[in-house]
Amino acid sequence: MNETRSAVKGVPQNVFTLPTPTDITITPFWSTIQHKSNFLLQKSSSPGNPLFRNLMNTIASVFDTKQPPYRILFQREPNAMCLQIAVADTENLIQSAWQWIERNMIPELEAIDHPIEKEYWVSEKINMIVTAIDSGTDELSSDHNIRSASRTFRQIFDIPPSERFVNYYSCAYKARQGWLYLSENYIGFHSFILGTETKLLIELKDIQDIKKERSKGIFDDSIRIITKDKEEFHLSNMFKRDEIYDILLQLSNQAMQKLLKHAGGDAPGASNDADFLATENINKRAISEFMKESGTPGSHLTNPLKQDLEAQKRNQKYCLRFRLPINENLLFGLDATYSKSACTDREQRFLSQVPHGDVYSIGRIYLSQTFLTFESQERLPSPQQNLPACKAIFPLYTIKRVEKIRTGPYTSGVSITTWHRMTHEFNLQKGLLLRNSVRH
Repeated sequence: MNETRSAVKGVPQNVFTLPTPTDITITPFWSTIQHKSNFLLQKSSSPGNPLFRNLMNTIASVFDTKQPPYRILFQREPNAMCLQIAVADTENLIQSAWQWIERNMIPELEAIDHPIEKEYWVSEKINMIVTAIDSGTDELSSDHNIRSASRTFRQIFDIPPSERFVNYYSCAYKARQGWLYLSENYIGFHSFILGTETKLLIELKDIQDIKKERSKGIFDDSIRIITKDKEEFHLSNMFKRDEIYDILLQLSNQAMQKLLKHAGGDAPGASNDADFLATENINKRAISEFMKESGTPGSHLTNPLKQDLEAQKRNQKYCLRFRLPINENLLFGLDATYSKSACTDREQRFLSQVPHGDVYSIGRIYLSQTFLTFESQERLPSPQQNLPACKAIFPLYTIKRVEKIRTGPYTSGVSITTWHRMTHEFNLQKGLLLRNSVRH
């Protein structure tokens, strides 16, 4: 922690980025204005001919390749691929980053001999800086395209770095093709065609209605946005119109969703007793460790906000399917077989859809913060063919014992014992783990 704090002390804000491989041989419109050690400070250079300059700016707008006019690259040796480590909109800002590199990085870098080791050291150093400074921003997004588009969005509309970016889409406004940018609080449109720039920025809180429409009465590719001031904006030529519409509705309803989550309350029958809570935490860790066996290592990168919105939809679907409190977050889901022996004594509230006799059912098991649930693939006979033949809900505080079981070289499982002394077994094949998924 102290190392991280000392590493970011005095570092210029909103300039360093996660190291990104950059081939300078295919980006000719950059000129190097400073070069020291393995670092290059470059400025974008527009062609001299005004017509050609407008053409290049149009291409940058159409293909969403617009970026800040200043950048700093690291090149471990001549003709090698560079790493872009900083970008800026102004010369003053990029110069402050350059001076910081001269004081704090170049002296340490000179003590390293091997070019690959130099590149690794620079990459780790910049990663540490960005992780510490840009926590909670899109600069830590695991998606490079989202990081780049977020910078473009902030540059065009002068949006603060704290604004979380969702996604961008090709569309048209007032017969001009451009890019639609969606963030937590804004809708932005930008187009630059042969010297003519079109910009539109709407705050989501000002939107009164969003309607799907057909352009020219034929194509399902348009959305009409109506604000509280009765202004109307017609966006067309959307290849992903339904996806955009769903995201806009979800963003607009986020405030209400947060209120519902806070009002969700505790799980039914939950206890505040210390022994119950301790047992619940122990069993939750045991189940989580078992279910993570096929998982992937963590990362300091964050999910793009679009993925977070998709996760919210999955959580809502999960809560509705099992009638759980609305504030439950789905952690894992995987294919499994559920089995138990015949038992007449059962908890009616949570196991009411589990048959009394012996059970051997193929389906899917889910884990959230306070529940372990199961739903079978087999459906009930008509007219209830849409309901599962077996559905089980286990509040974690009711689980008294958790044991791993091995049923073969390629399968494993977990056995749980509830406070009714009933034993339930879940078996799965290794490699079937699917995070945060609810099957339709």
